[in-house]
Amino acid sequence: MADLGSFNKVVLIGRIVGEIKSKNSSKGTPIASFTLATNEIYLNEDKPRPSFHRIICFGKKAGLMVQYGEKARLVAVEGKLHARNWEDDQGQKHTFVEVAAEQIVFLGPSKKKEKSQEKDPDIVEEEGEDHQETGRQPGEDDPFEKS
Repeated sequence: MADLGSFNKVVLIGRIVGEIKSKNSSKGTPIASFTLATNEIYLNEDKPRPSFHRIICFGKKAGLMVQYGEKARLVAVEGKLHARNWEDDQGQKHTFVEVAAEQIVFLGPSKKKEKSQEKDPDIVEEEGEDHQETGRQPGEDDPFEKS
């Protein structure tokens, strides 16, 4: 029976930092990963304090992020926190927290769009797609780490 007393939902609005990394899972599912920067403003500080969040998406969302996402583009991400634990070759335990994106909304124009006449989607989502269907389990090695 499901635990109805819990809820896992994250909503972030920020800018893409760096390049979007992509690859396929062992089952051939496209995976994309990128970093999203958000800013927090504190009354006693002169400038905003940035936070950086790792976002991961699968399937059609991953392909669209690779195609239309770009550094400094403003996006909204809705998803859930996903923590992974693993042990390295030296026996040290690690925990990694990321946001598994369920929906991505482009809020600003693309520089790529200016160069091409392709339609740029506003919302990147795919009904019925779940990151659990990728065969990737919590604790599995980071698909973007060196092999």
